[in-house]
Amino acid sequence: MEDLKVHIVDDEPLARQRLEKLVSRQPGFRVSGTSASASQALAACASESPDVLLLDVHMPGGDGVSLARDLARAGRSPAVIFTTAHEDHAVDAFAVRALDYLIKPIRPERLAESLERARNQTQAGESSRDHLTARVGDRLVVIPLDDIRLLLAEDKYTSVHYPGGVVVVEESLVYLEEAHPDRFIRIHRNALVPRAHVRELFRDGEGRACVRIDACSIEPEVSRRNLAALKRALTGR
Repeated sequence: MEDLKVHIVDDEPLARQRLEKLVSRQPGFRVSGTSASASQALAACASESPDVLLLDVHMPGGDGVSLARDLARAGRSPAVIFTTAHEDHAVDAFAVRALDYLIKPIRPERLAESLERARNQTQAGESSRDHLTARVGDRLVVIPLDDIRLLLAEDKYTSVHYPGGVVVVEESLVYLEEAHPDRFIRIHRNALVPRAHVRELFRDGEGRACVRIDACSIEPEVSRRNLAALKRALTGR
């Protein structure tokens, strides 16, 4: 099996060197490159397509959490493991779906454990994730995919409607549609609905096609462009 590619992002040369040594001791992984800033790492992810990103939080010219957020929006995020001397950004880190949050000095056994989790996630594939996470104040909210009733595009974010309320996540509709094609179906350029929870396709008083969803007060409109595909999905399930 081919080694997984690890890219290291840290503005401190000694920290990068130490992480390189630690990764080199882990069978099945190799360092594909290193970056000293978020901008360098963004370009490297586009060219190298690493499987794992060892990412510092505080760096000149952009922080690691923002980089992870940008990669997630682009739909090409590797498994992110934060490596930092600061404990106060863990909630932010997991809100952008980080795999782990390691505090410096990093113990070899903790890094090995995190890399193994990254291997398992990569082998299982993105669609194996069964939940989304959202930051609400100083809390991290976990929403099982089975609970989601509606996904709506909101500027650069996505609002998630579920029985517990509405939260905002970083992932784009395109990313969620591609990551979970068997679970969600597009009904409009700004909306995805869960196939399993659509109960009725109907026309409203103005003749617009809409859907009724389990435990959801919103009855979103279906665009003409997506109507035929939705009908096929409903009749074929």
